[in-house]
This record gives sequence, C-alpha cells and structure tokens, in this order.
Amino acid sequence: MGFKIVDLDAMCSKLNELTNDYKNKKDWVIVEGHLSYYFEEADLVIVLRAHPTILRKRLQDKGFNDAKIQENIEAEALDVCAFEAYQIHNDKVNEIDTSNKNPMEVLELIIKVIKGEEHFPVGKVDFIDYLDILK
Repeated sequence: MGFKIVDLDAMCSKLNELTNDYKNKKDWVIVEGHLSYYFEEADLVIVLRAHPTILRKRLQDKGFNDAKIQENIEAEALDVCAFEAYQIHNDKVNEIDTSNKNPMEVLELIIKVIKGEEHFPVGKVDFIDYLDILK
C-alpha cells in the first residue's frame, strides 16, 4: 500500500470551489476524509477517534503495513488529528470515540452533532495511557 503527498492549499481551494454553490442554500455539504479538517470554511468538524488497540486491528484488517499502523496508532494516542483540527476550528470541533460503537451508533451521534443536539468537545477522549504500554 502506497501513500500520496497532499497539496493542502490545492485541496482546500478545490473544496472551496466545489462547496461554493451551497453557501447560500440550506443544504449540508459533508466533506469526509483524513485531512478534511484543513478545510477552513467548515462550519462544523467531527473527528472520529478509536483506541489504538482497536485502531490497530481495523488497520490490519484493511491491509496496512506495520510501519503505517504504528505511525497511525501513535498519532491516535497523541490526539494529533483532534489537536490539529482544534487549532484551525476551535470550538467547532467535535471528537467522538468510536472504539466500542457500531457504525449505526456512530452515525446517530454524527446526526445529533449536525442537528446541534450534542457537542463532544475536544479533550474528552484520551488514549495517552496507550503509550505507557509501549515501554
């Protein structure tokens, strides 16, 4: 499995172009992806999290190599995506722990966040203890 270098400026510019038509409408545009939080025009950001042991299994099932899995689970334990999203979007960021939830449960939480019925602030999900077991 390979990887690609992403031009974040070009990606965000293209997202602006694609979502411009919806700015004056009441439609929701959902941008999904690992780097989607870099899109500064977002009205809402949801970071899905998983405990590193569960994330390891999910990535193994998808065929990721060991080095990429290790990189991802360490980033997850250190809250890298949630922290970066918060730096850009502050209180617009929600952080949902998906560790022990099935996809329908996660979807229900996402819908509640979109409707403004729930807010899951950054910092409530904490997997830093995982790094202790790596010693």
